[in-house]
Amino acid sequence: AVGVIQAILAGPNKASPTPPGMPMPPQQNVSNLTIAQYLNDDDEIFLGVLSDEIYLPTLLNQPNRNFTVLAVPTALLSAVGKFIMPIWAQHTQDMMGQHVVPDRILLTTNIQNGTTANTFSGGTLVFTTGPVGVNGGSRFVEPMNIVLRNGVVHTIDGILEPDWLRKSIYDVLVKTNETRGGDLSLFLSMLEASRNQVAFLDALKQKDRDDLNPKTLFCPTNTAFTQLLSNATLTRVTTEGVPFQSLFQVLLDNHLVLTNFVRDVELVELASTNQELTLTSTAEFPLHVVIGPVITINDEATIVQEDILSEFGVLQIIDHLLVPPGMDVSAL
Repeated sequence: AVGVIQAILAGPNKASPTPPGMPMPPQQNVSNLTIAQYLNDDDEIFLGVLSDEIYLPTLLNQPNRNFTVLAVPTALLSAVGKFIMPIWAQHTQDMMGQHVVPDRILLTTNIQNGTTANTFSGGTLVFTTGPVGVNGGSRFVEPMNIVLRNGVVHTIDGILEPDWLRKSIYDVLVKTNETRGGDLSLFLSMLEASRNQVAFLDALKQKDRDDLNPKTLFCPTNTAFTQLLSNATLTRVTTEGVPFQSLFQVLLDNHLVLTNFVRDVELVELASTNQELTLTSTAEFPLHVVIGPVITINDEATIVQEDILSEFGVLQIIDHLLVPPGMDVSAL
């Protein structure tokens, strides 16, 4: 059985040029099936598996569209097995979306090295000729050129790895701070200054690939800190660190939850008439989340940059501190 989570399929339908052909086997026409039907019928190759029917590939079952899918042999998925679990659905979406192109690409006779195509996940596939493959690593293997009612399926011998694979939440936080022009530097500075005093940093830096429990970090911007905390307090915690078992540690712990919170998955799992839920932080306080055009938390914070993935969870950038009930920030 095969499935692609529904969120992949709701991605942008970016136009991409059909590349010149490759020296490949002739077309194998199975035109009475859609791509989704073909992948579900094949026990050897597939795009990705999730047990919950809510993630079935509805888009790849639409007959009047054109797609190209680079499927992978079943055995290869053991390397990323945890992402098959529903709790990792957004990660599966992003990874498997790299294997879907919203255009029909046949591998025929006159490939040009370096031809590109855009994917549903916003990535770029680069086709190569020596050997015939994609992105400098994965090669095309049998079966290929399976022409179906709504596109074509090829098989490759490797998973197209996303940038976030093998990256801790902390690694992604550092990179995001760079791309945002240092907008998260206060949070990073206080974490680094606290490295021997609180376990919070260890949780963000962990890279145990056998850990099946994702984490979500709600990371405040610099402005989120400066609008509530004094310069003296910020100077102290960014140079001396956050004291062990202090109120400030409780404040930090209130920004971490032990689950994957992402917009796409939550919207799929919640009824359309009820887009609210409550998370529990590692400080053991409730975080009331309202999901709409923007996502708000505790009626104060707004997520200003959503769903930044790490192999070990997700980063959400917020514009206001998540202050626990009853905490006096002037006493920090």
